Amino acid sequence: MSKMTKTSYPTAEAAALGGFRRILLNYSRWTDVEYGFLILEVTSEVVKQRGNEKVTTREKRYHYTEPETKNTKDAIEVDVPVYELPALRAFCHTHPTNGGFSSHDFETFKKLSRVIKDKKLKQEVVFYLMSVNQQVRQSSTEEGFMPGTDVSGLEKATP
Repeated sequence: MSKMTKTSYPTAEAAALGGFRRILLNYSRWTDVEYGFLILEVTSEVVKQRGNEKVTTREKRYHYTEPETKNTKDAIEVDVPVYELPALRAFCHTHPTNGGFSSHDFETFKKLSRVIKDKKLKQEVVFYLMSVNQQVRQSSTEEGFMPGTDVSGLEKATP
């Protein structure tokens, strides 16, 4: 995947919706081919003023990577560099159909979950999907992966 966007978001879900909104506004072929992007967590130190005292805290913010496509209709690969695995929080992609998560999505989810476990990382990775009817769904467990759950807020998301 490519570089992170400068815009940051308070949650991984807000970043996912922002990435999908960007695809809707800037990528005309999204109804013909799949696009994918990652959500990465970035922790930074923030200095805040409390009365006469400056207090340093750590703040987590979320960014999406620039959406990419392999110009195919049926599957996009999750290609996460090893150095980005600790920051990975979600994989997001589109389907040029009205269907839900595919069996390929499920196999990719299981594979990525195994890699994270093998690297002894503890984060949960969420898969987000936007279908051609602009319905967004998310899934984060093997048990309920295929149907996933609805995510609202796409129309109000900031790209």
